[in-house]
Amino acid sequence: MHDQNDQLYDIYGMTHVPFWQTTSFYVVMGLLITVMLAIMCWQLTRYWRLRAKPALPPWEQALIALNKLCEKDMMTSARSKEFYDRLTMIIKQYLHDRYAYDVMGKTDQELLVYLDSVSFDATLTEIIRNLLQGSVMIKFAHAQGAREQMERDIASSIVVIKKTIPLVHKRQ
Repeated sequence: MHDQNDQLYDIYGMTHVPFWQTTSFYVVMGLLITVMLAIMCWQLTRYWRLRAKPALPPWEQALIALNKLCEKDMMTSARSKEFYDRLTMIIKQYLHDRYAYDVMGKTDQELLVYLDSVSFDATLTEIIRNLLQGSVMIKFAHAQGAREQMERDIASSIVVIKKTIPLVHKRQ
């Protein structure tokens, strides 16, 4: 009659579980997501901390820029044109940041006319005028600037900046 070989066998173990439905996959994905969230939180915290730092007032920024200009090897006759380009840019940037004057795109002569038109302090305007007239010769006539002249112009720039610091900040 029936042979035992003719019977049907159970098919246990013939099922396949895809890898994305395994426990190890869920554990690895959970760890990966946790690490990514931790990195995102760290980056956001770092961004907010950097952004939250108060910016230095314009006079401190200008004084730092002038100190850096002195520290660099720019006070030589070979680099005098670049020195005066940077010096006038520092002065213009300071006036722009401190008083919101529209001087960034102006030439040196236009700067002086503008300062006269906004009734800027006459003694400070005269200091700036002397500084710019000395720099014009070096920037455009390619004259070699003496180191002493550069040091005087740096000192004049510092005087202009220090005289325009608000009284509230001078006491601190």
